[in-house]
Amino acid sequence: MVESLFRRACGYSHEAVKIMQHNGNPIVQEYTEHYPPDTTACLAWLHNRQREKWQRNPDPAGGGADIPPTKVVFEVKDARTREGSESGS
Repeated sequence: MVESLFRRACGYSHEAVKIMQHNGNPIVQEYTEHYPPDTTACLAWLHNRQREKWQRNPDPAGGGADIPPTKVVFEVKDARTREGSESGS
């Protein structure tokens, strides 16, 4: 199960056979089936292997995390005026 999830997360290829029929005669065609990486499988893999780093619902209170909270400051200016100009023209 673990190996299958890892392969799905990274993407993989395997040999396959397609059997068709033409004018009543069977045709066997070998080919390589490709599966691209799957982001959902990747997230599941990371969540299960490194639960502390890849939580689905992180604790908003911090829960003992070493990452400090980020302070965001917004400064709003009137776009119709320029610094040092009172009339706006």
